[in-house]
Formats: sequence, structure tokens, C-alpha cells
Amino acid sequence: MRTRLSLRVVGTAALGAAVGAAAFLAFSEEDRLGRIDTPGGTMVVAIADTPAARSAGLSNRDELRGIDGLLLKWDEAGRHPIWMAGMRSPLDLIWIDGQGRVLAVLANVPPCRAESCPLYEPDGTADSVAVLELPARRAHD
Repeated sequence: MRTRLSLRVVGTAALGAAVGAAAFLAFSEEDRLGRIDTPGGTMVVAIADTPAARSAGLSNRDELRGIDGLLLKWDEAGRHPIWMAGMRSPLDLIWIDGQGRVLAVLANVPPCRAESCPLYEPDGTADSVAVLELPARRAHD
């Protein structure tokens, strides 16, 4: 049985109040916040739903302040491979379908230090609409 997640989006105006000025500066003004309800509790995530924000992901960040991770979101279901270029620490990657079901989890994916970084796309993720990026060892099956 697959885990089902529920996402509630908080508008951009609430971003500063919800996570404080330090975290607000870590993300572009286009980013919004969402709350993801999981069996283990609620996580607050920034939502990256533009090509530029998805491409950057959590790269070039030393830490997350005020959020638990980043949700890369697409308008259409499909294949959404992820790369680890510019990451400073390992991540857990979670592919999610349009009904909020977890399709696949890759835990503790290392940062890429090479000039050409591999793409990560586990089997069974062709119908994903989002990928959740979390600091390593934060995902739970």
C-alpha cells in the first residue's frame, strides 16, 4: 500500500509571517509555502512550480530555516527526473502522484561534484506530478 500525502498551500503573502524573514530571503518571491500532512506529522515546504525554481531546487543552500523541504511541482503528470548539481548535502527524494500517493523514495542521494551529473528517476514514477526534496534521513516509508 502506498502512503498518501495531503498538501495545503499557503499564499505568498503568508510566507514571511509563516517562516520569518531569514527563511523568506532564502527563496524567491515566487515560492509559496505548503503544508504536507504525512502519517508522521505535518511538514512545511516551499513550493517550486516554475521551471527556474524547479531547476534550482535546493542547490547552493547550506541549511533550511523555517521549512522542512522543497516541493517541486508540475502542472502535468509525467516523468520528472532529478539531478543533484550544486547540492551541498545529501537529500531524500520522494516522487508523488496527483492523488498525493508516494510513488518512490530515494534516500540519502549524494550531491554531485562532477561536471556531468546523473539523473535520478526510479521505476514507477512516470505519473508523478511532484518531487519532494528533504534533507537526507528525513523521509519515512
